[in-house]
Amino acid sequence: MTDSASDGHYAALRVHRRYLMLGWHTLTDYVITTKGYKAPKTVTKSRWWDKEGWVMKDFWMQVCKQTGGYYRCDSKWR
Repeated sequence: MTDSASDGHYAALRVHRRYLMLGWHTLTDYVITTKGYKAPKTVTKSRWWDKEGWVMKDFWMQVCKQTGGYYRCDSKWR
């Protein structure tokens, strides 16, 4: 993920997924941000889940921008 603007805001990636662990669970959270870095900045994260080998389905992601005290996210999940 890349934050290319020096506007004082930072980029964030939000992920929604379902995973199987004693039944199906749904989780939506922010897994990576550029907070604490000065733009332009690219950050990567190769592993964002807790346990290896979990069965996952319904994986969606959304890019967001932190403005003030809240996130403004893209209108579509991809």
